[in-house]
Amino acid sequence: MNDSNNLIPDHTFLQYFKTAGLTYSVSSRKIRQDIDIIDYLRVFYMYCDLHQIESVFGNTHIPSRLYGGRPVKPHYSLNDDHLARMTGHGIHLALTLTNHFFDEQAYKETWSLLEKHHKTGNAIICTNDELAAHLRKDFPLYKLKASIIKNINTSDKVNRSLDLYDSVTLPMDKNDDDEFLNSLPEKHRIILFANANCAYTCPARTCYLGISQEAFGKRVTSVCSKNRIPRLDMGKVYFNVKKLSGMGFTHFKLVPLAPQGSLEVCRKLSWKKGYLIKSVKQVKAIHYLCSYAKCGRTWLRYILAHYVNSSFKLGMDIDLNSFFSLMPTDDNDPVSGMAAYRHPDDPRFPLIIASHAHYRPEQFATDKNSRVVFLLRSIPDVVVSDYFHRSRFMKSFVGSLKDFLQSPTDGLARYCDYLNSWAPAVQSGQVHVLTYEMLHDDTEMVMADLLKFLGIPMERTILQEAIRLSSFDAMKTVEKTKGMLRRQAEPEDPEAFRMRKGKVGGSVEYLDQEDGDVVRRVSRQLLSDAAKKMLVRFNLWEGDVSL
Repeated sequence: MNDSNNLIPDHTFLQYFKTAGLTYSVSSRKIRQDIDIIDYLRVFYMYCDLHQIESVFGNTHIPSRLYGGRPVKPHYSLNDDHLARMTGHGIHLALTLTNHFFDEQAYKETWSLLEKHHKTGNAIICTNDELAAHLRKDFPLYKLKASIIKNINTSDKVNRSLDLYDSVTLPMDKNDDDEFLNSLPEKHRIILFANANCAYTCPARTCYLGISQEAFGKRVTSVCSKNRIPRLDMGKVYFNVKKLSGMGFTHFKLVPLAPQGSLEVCRKLSWKKGYLIKSVKQVKAIHYLCSYAKCGRTWLRYILAHYVNSSFKLGMDIDLNSFFSLMPTDDNDPVSGMAAYRHPDDPRFPLIIASHAHYRPEQFATDKNSRVVFLLRSIPDVVVSDYFHRSRFMKSFVGSLKDFLQSPTDGLARYCDYLNSWAPAVQSGQVHVLTYEMLHDDTEMVMADLLKFLGIPMERTILQEAIRLSSFDAMKTVEKTKGMLRRQAEPEDPEAFRMRKGKVGGSVEYLDQEDGDVVRRVSRQLLSDAAKKMLVRFNLWEGDVSL
């Protein structure tokens, strides 16, 4: 490599990437099934305009031994929705069939993949010339691109490759050889990398061969040389595309070198479009655990998280923050919501989404494979616990317990409105109902029934251990030491903990006679007949069973 190079000095020069006339083929390496490909392109390649992206290179969900370059990871593959979105924006697919090896059987196995995407504008990137020759004959609509892995680094190699391929991709280090670049003919058929990472300064590039060997079941003799061969590690670099375009080069490739946090930005954008739910449904069932606040949902999910972690040997360290990656809430919070979910491609167990939402058939009753669990708790206990949660833990309510009970937007009014929305679904038998009181009375039996309902195989010893690890004292200890949801409870205020009391009927310690009368009177006024019958059915009203 020359001492001088064609790198841009800092990120202010990234404006060059939007130079008119430049086009890019960009890597799908960081895409996920729950991300809209257009969101991905706009975030990871924000320094060029979307209309400049002529193709996306990578693999699809259809497997092939002819893939090469990097290990194929199914959850980071382009799916049919991605491809349709690309087509809608005039962006083509470039399949990375860059394996070093070729045989007729592997080609035959790949035929369906090749047929599916055989259309004008799509391309195949090749390392093996025999494969390229077969493609030229059998699938003439594909553009054939000679891969960077071929290490085409002389004028003679370029000329010979252009006899077979439509275009040739040069090694990244050749970007610094102005004399060589200027000497090349047909620069419109030459592709340069516009950015780079380790391959730029790697003296061996042996990892590519090792990946090809593994895909063909050969003995792997070639792996990453980083720990064996010294090299200058320059990290992420960007080339001066303005200068290179002045030499006559207009086609460039880009790898995803976006700032940290870009993936979460994409997931947040795509979550609003339902991409995560859509992608998970292709792999596993999606169930819902629904309850009002302070009905014991955290305890129930904590037991389930311990059980799933142990039963399926996930190797997680379960605490009051990490368990959300198994049992997320129905938002996109990076700690507790769908953005935290880390097992979308594991079909062995369902995704269980926790929700405080009112009942909506369009959310909970549209998928025949989805099951809905509804968790109830007595009105007095919920209201008292919710008061301390909002006033001490969340610090979102200012006022006394009496103020909370009579608030038109919080307290009793809010819980009654919630129960009214769910009562018809419970009455019709559409949901599996359990109560906090039932869970306290016989945790093991209730959990065994729940696992059966959710379609999760039940192993009694694992369940018993999950229950032990999720005892109130155990959870309170975890909260004291590790906190929960970015909050550390104040040790001097016992009412400020998320794990506050964990009692059945504990509200009697806080409600005087006047408060009790308010609870009964307001409940009678605000609850629907269906909600009253639901509470009576599950023994959740003390004294006046007629409500």
